[in-house]
Amino acid sequence: MAVLYSNALVLRVGGQTADVTVLAVNSGMYRVRATVAVPDLGGRIVDDVLVEHFAAEFQRFLSSIAVDS
Repeated sequence: MAVLYSNALVLRVGGQTADVTVLAVNSGMYRVRATVAVPDLGGRIVDDVLVEHFAAEFQRFLSSIAVDS
């Protein structure tokens, strides 16, 4: 019978925090190796960063269309 070993990284960005968990997987058994919550990275902060990024990309796209016309 083959025994499988691997590791997994689980990232969950929630309303208030971002949670990161490292799991060790051994033949279907999961063991939590480490976990941490980052209170400065979640919810509204992530939303704001994404909106700023895509607004800048959209503005760049619009300016390239105006130059091409």
